[in-house]
Amino acid sequence: PATESDTHTTFSSACAGDVFLTLTNPQHLNEGEGGGKKDFAFKCHRDSATQDIYAVNAICFHKKHGTFCTAGSDGTFNFWDKEAKQRLKGFPRLPNAISACDFNDSGDIFAYAVSYDWARGSEGQNKTAEALWLHPVSDDEIRPKRDDQMATDGSKAGANRTQVL
Repeated sequence: PATESDTHTTFSSACAGDVFLTLTNPQHLNEGEGGGKKDFAFKCHRDSATQDIYAVNAICFHKKHGTFCTAGSDGTFNFWDKEAKQRLKGFPRLPNAISACDFNDSGDIFAYAVSYDWARGSEGQNKTAEALWLHPVSDDEIRPKRDDQMATDGSKAGANRTQVL
């Protein structure tokens, strides 16, 4: 489970594949931020085909756009728009869990660590699939979109990543 916060919102996650958003500045509730609701849960890191639910291991914020990323035990990461309460982009599954992630200060590079998180016990360990990856982030992937412009998972997702370890 991970916890992260930006200026007005606290995010926390659970092993049940959810991220919980809580507005922490009451002034913004009065201004209508978040549709006037205090709390919201993003259901993520789930496999609809098998009904499996995976832990959210990391949450990080994009400093320029106020959007965020979740990374999980399922080996995927997703970019989210907290205001629209929708996923901006999902990326393909990797051979191991993603245990940590973050954007660089300018927000144009996303780094993530693929490593075992012990969710399947010692017999599930796969050291050959451990690596640190860099993904060049385009504004189209991470910038908040209006509902009529909402992106779906692209077929080219993950094509622009570079392994560094």
